[in-house]
Amino acid sequence: MQEAEATGRVNHPHIVAVYDVGTQEDAPFIVSELLEGETLRERLKRGRIPASSAMRFAGEISDGLAAAHERGVVHRDLKPDNLFLTTDGRIKIGDFGLARISEPDPAAGARMDGPTMYATQPGT
Repeated sequence: MQEAEATGRVNHPHIVAVYDVGTQEDAPFIVSELLEGETLRERLKRGRIPASSAMRFAGEISDGLAAAHERGVVHRDLKPDNLFLTTDGRIKIGDFGLARISEPDPAAGARMDGPTMYATQPGT
């Protein structure tokens, strides 16, 4: 549910869209957009990414994270396995399961100094 809340707070072209969340027979589920392509980890196994593509991906990731931060969400698990390269050449940030969710302070802009709603406890 935390992952659904974190992802659902942000509507951005470089963050995986969440369409629905719920429970079916006591099992929680998330319905997200269907992505075609591969993870960044899978792509890196085939070799280097051209510098121009890497720079574009870095910009797209930065834009997506900035949008999340403005909504009070810090991903906290950014790695190649959680970055998806679509077949049309865009990058999508996914897996917000470890995200820190805070109430954004509109007067503070993108600062994250509001009260934490969910937090990973030390040792978990």
